[in-house]
Amino acid sequence: MVSLVVILYADKVTESMQKAIDETERRRKKQEAYNKEHGITPETIKKNIAKGIEEQREPTTVSSLGQDEELFITQEYINELEKEMLDAAERLEFERAAILRDKVEEMRKHIGKSASAKMFDFSRKKRSPKRKRG
Repeated sequence: MVSLVVILYADKVTESMQKAIDETERRRKKQEAYNKEHGITPETIKKNIAKGIEEQREPTTVSSLGQDEELFITQEYINELEKEMLDAAERLEFERAAILRDKVEEMRKHIGKSASAKMFDFSRKKRSPKRKRG
């Protein structure tokens, strides 16, 4: 059995908090009963830590274009990126999925418009500068 502790910080337990706590407890009891009935002993998943995205995949690039050719962002292309994003998430490649999510959001703003090849570069994630808090 896995033992976890969740700490909720609040002055009082709200109705929605209580519903969430009750639902969690109900599901836990149901899972424990199922495990017992079927002789299942829960075990922690053990797997190696994956390398960084940069090491795992070659950057996605646009093939060399002729001088007169232009790139256009289409809904079909965005749909393919979304599928790739969901596939990455299913494979637990959350960093890759996040990069694709950000690209999809950026590309949605430019559907049907001409785009530069750098919009199709998924090798690095653009980050906004960090601001000091305080």
